[in-house]
Amino acid sequence: LGKRNAWLAWSFTNGLTFLCYAPVGKGAITLCIIMSFFNGAPLGGKFLADTVMADVIDYDEFLTKERAEATYTMFKGFMPKIAAIPASAIPIALLSTFGHKPPIDGILQEQDPPIRNFIRITIIYIPFAMVMGAFILKLKYPLRTSAQLEMVRNGIAVHDVQKKEALDPCTDTMYLPVDFLEEEMETVEIMNHFRGLEVIQAFINDPKKASVDLLKTAKVQLLLASIWFFVFLVASATTFEFLVSTDPKKQVLQFVPVLCIVFMAVGITAMCGTYLRLRGARMILTHKPNQHALKKILKQRTDLAKLRKFDDS
Repeated sequence: LGKRNAWLAWSFTNGLTFLCYAPVGKGAITLCIIMSFFNGAPLGGKFLADTVMADVIDYDEFLTKERAEATYTMFKGFMPKIAAIPASAIPIALLSTFGHKPPIDGILQEQDPPIRNFIRITIIYIPFAMVMGAFILKLKYPLRTSAQLEMVRNGIAVHDVQKKEALDPCTDTMYLPVDFLEEEMETVEIMNHFRGLEVIQAFINDPKKASVDLLKTAKVQLLLASIWFFVFLVASATTFEFLVSTDPKKQVLQFVPVLCIVFMAVGITAMCGTYLRLRGARMILTHKPNQHALKKILKQRTDLAKLRKFDDS
């Protein structure tokens, strides 16, 4: 099949096997165990995602001349943990809303059809839709053949040793990464706080005005993130009683404080990101950007933007 096709086949079956639980009805324990075998079987191909990530790291080096294994590996392990928090908390908080009957004196109660349908949708159809959506995105992955991967490795060598252009396997265009000098790296590292072409062009045209405007924008972004955080902090505090209440009317609303806590966590993340951006904007005020470095950064970002327009049919 080849690595890419095997990876796609694994992704497809990983989603499709969620539907194995669809025919499992009340009391069908043996059938549930059998279907769990089929649902868990795709885990055997999980290593394919790691091999594809290794190719992505190589292609990233082809584009930037830098190795970023730690960054990719960290995010690959970190992002599922971030997603697991709302994915676990929200469905549990919604149980009472859909009529879940809690145990009485330690005895589990038979549940009504609405809650059984909710659980079925949560553990079968929503994961199926999510994984299939991911599969559709993966179809755009452009490194299709081993020959293309070999071109990436050869291109890295050509960039490092010969300092010449090499053929990009995704767009079939010649590409040479921008090489920064030691005295330009401080400007590069500071400007990497801010994405896009417009911000670099603004600094080339008028560094003083651009730095002032950037500082204002960073302050506004931090302010908005802080407002978001405090709004949901207050909302979480005022609705927390729903989580511990024994009043059926309040138990139905248990999802409200859970959602508020999740959104509050989003606010914390946004505050951290915008604070780092504000710190970068303040650093620019005391650092005069190297004009040669700015032009190189502009060229680098322009070239990379062109390479994103590959055939993903």
